[in-house]
Amino acid sequence: EALQQMFWVSKDLGDQVAAFCFGEAALQVLPNDFSFRFQLAYAYGNATGGSAEHDYRDLALFHYQLLLRQDADVEYAQNNLGATFNHLNAPIHATEEFRGASIKGNALATANVVRQYLYAGFVAEAAAWAEAHKTKSDADGDVAKALATAHTLRAAENEKIAEIIANELQH
Repeated sequence: EALQQMFWVSKDLGDQVAAFCFGEAALQVLPNDFSFRFQLAYAYGNATGGSAEHDYRDLALFHYQLLLRQDADVEYAQNNLGATFNHLNAPIHATEEFRGASIKGNALATANVVRQYLYAGFVAEAAAWAEAHKTKSDADGDVAKALATAHTLRAAENEKIAEIIANELQH
């Protein structure tokens, strides 16, 4: 408990390194503390400093995988594992995790699947996934926001194509 408190104090003071040392020490004492391990993984995933600092997403990956080995049905950990894979430029793994969490009812994961489809250019598939995996738990409207991205992406592509054509007509 004291090590976890030191984690939070260090984190609040902006000392990531100390916070993570205390966090890892706390898990040495209580390795099955699922909630704290999730919070530590989340903190690692969000701690990406400048070039002089370490990118801690590898440790987020490690802890999310441990969490899912402990309980494979925790869709929020699975969604965050997908986000970590995405940040590590592993889109196939990311999509697999997002899909798994979405199937379990995680609305944010559904939105993430939709985004994966959209960024790959699969607009119809994105809409179909969103429709097939609607959930009442999407209070923040993440799925609708993700689907709205299709219009933004299409507009950007239309602008790019128009610019290419305009440049060619000038030659």
